[in-house]
Amino acid sequence: MNDNIYIPNFKSIFKDELFDFIMFKRSNGYKYGRRKCYNFIRLDTFFIHYKLDEKKITNECIDEWLKQFSSLSINTKQLYYGVIHMFTEYLVCRNYTNITIPSINYFNGKSGFVPYIYTKKELKDIFNESKNNDTLYMTLHLLYHCGLRISEVGNLKLSDFNIFNKTIIIRHSKNDVTRLIPLTDAITSMLQNYIGSKNLNQNDYIFECKNKRHTFQLKVRENFHKVLEKTQIKKRENDKWPRLHDLRHTFAVHALEQMQDKGFDLYTSLPSLSIYLGHKSIVETEYYLRFTSSYSNKVLTSNEYIDDLYIEKETYKNE
Repeated sequence: MNDNIYIPNFKSIFKDELFDFIMFKRSNGYKYGRRKCYNFIRLDTFFIHYKLDEKKITNECIDEWLKQFSSLSINTKQLYYGVIHMFTEYLVCRNYTNITIPSINYFNGKSGFVPYIYTKKELKDIFNESKNNDTLYMTLHLLYHCGLRISEVGNLKLSDFNIFNKTIIIRHSKNDVTRLIPLTDAITSMLQNYIGSKNLNQNDYIFECKNKRHTFQLKVRENFHKVLEKTQIKKRENDKWPRLHDLRHTFAVHALEQMQDKGFDLYTSLPSLSIYLGHKSIVETEYYLRFTSSYSNKVLTSNEYIDDLYIEKETYKNE
């Protein structure tokens, strides 16, 4: 019997929203049968006992919900943290007001690390400062404008680049995912010019030969830290530089911001972004939703689009 046909009977002030949330999850391929629905029935019951008489979720409400589980195992605490986190996140994405999303490290059961989201000005400064290093400059553009991992850039071969279709293929990356990445005209032109400055065969790696790809990553990170220092981007609280991988995080957040600016529903847009990023599941992509609100002062506004960062014409000298 398909447990996904089970219809929960919610009764609180959020009964319609809880039902819509379950249906939304099911429509995106998640199995929300009796067992998972029970967790949200428990949340529904909590709303009733908390005497919630308006569609408002405060920090105090969240504290009371999570306080019930404070003496239980970390896995159980994280389970019920996830219940209210997913639901409040869903409400915020549906443009509900007076909704608080709980802190990511409320129980400290997982790493409290927060990625660094670069501002548009910081990105422009980074690209301008890296212009004199052809390999670094091209790599940074691929990391940010295409949302790639540094290992994916290092694994790119000339044969993976299709100049006519304006695409690159990422083969057998993390989670053994192979995906096709569309390129803008600007990035296609930049990559074509970069490759034109090299003497490459179809099976050659674009940036380094096979046995030097690890060295390539180390060199890029080292030079990137020098760029950050020159652009006066400060180290973080842990006395470490913002990471190269944070360019990929920034791409994801900015992509969601653009979707929002153009009127797309963020929650229904997640599956497309998840596939693009090569995530194993949409849960990984949901992580970025919190930054579209908590980092609203550090993301692009409706008239500041990523295309503004593209350099249309670039020439590359031989290294």
